[in-house]
Amino acid sequence: EHSFVYEVVFDEKNSAKNMSASETQASVNNDAAEVSESPEEAAAAQDEAMVLLSRLEEFMQSVGFFESIRDFMEENREKFNLEALDMEAEQPMSHFDLHRQYCKLLDELLKQFLDDEGVDQDLLLHAVQIVGEDCSHLSCIDWMLASTRFESGWFLSIV
Repeated sequence: EHSFVYEVVFDEKNSAKNMSASETQASVNNDAAEVSESPEEAAAAQDEAMVLLSRLEEFMQSVGFFESIRDFMEENREKFNLEALDMEAEQPMSHFDLHRQYCKLLDELLKQFLDDEGVDQDLLLHAVQIVGEDCSHLSCIDWMLASTRFESGWFLSIV
């Protein structure tokens, strides 16, 4: 079972990355045909998607967001087996459990963002899909992806 954050950034972003250029264009053309968007409407949709992702970036750089992450780490620091933090070694189940709790926190924070913005999960997923590689200057997508993949080692590196 994947978290909502994982679904947003991994499934959508990587499905777009794994498409060839012709598959991507065919998908875009197919999507455009389904909704009969003019080039102007498609550009406006991409602009709106970029605005939403820029707001997500701002949210993830906010004091409240960082305080939530910091509080989680401070509350759980004692639960980490620091001797087992060798990135090459197999990790204790307690670390996986803490990571699941961390992902749940990220889900709650992302849902809070969506509620505050008045948008739903599908719109955010669509924004990531529309913008694709054009949002490489935004770290929020890559940060969420790295933080939700335990095997990347990112989670343990911030302990």
